[in-house]
Amino acid sequence: MEKGQGVFTINEIARAAGVSRSTVSRVLTKHPNVKPSTRKLVEEVIQKLDYHPSPIAQGKVAPFVKTIFFPLLSYSQVSLSRHSFQA
Repeated sequence: MEKGQGVFTINEIARAAGVSRSTVSRVLTKHPNVKPSTRKLVEEVIQKLDYHPSPIAQGKVAPFVKTIFFPLLSYSQVSLSRHSFQA
């Protein structure tokens, strides 16, 4: 893999650096539990391949829900749905 070959994924960065996908993720998020030598290696591969995380991929794994949907029903709709009335 060389610079200019297209868009690289985190998996390809991991393969090129000889580390796990998790390690690359930790380097990208600046997690403290990465050995300095490993961090340096991964950062060199990232720079060499001109890797930039995809904003779309980053949005797929959000630590929290950004939109919440609450269906609202009136009290009469809830009451009628639970009971069968005969006229």
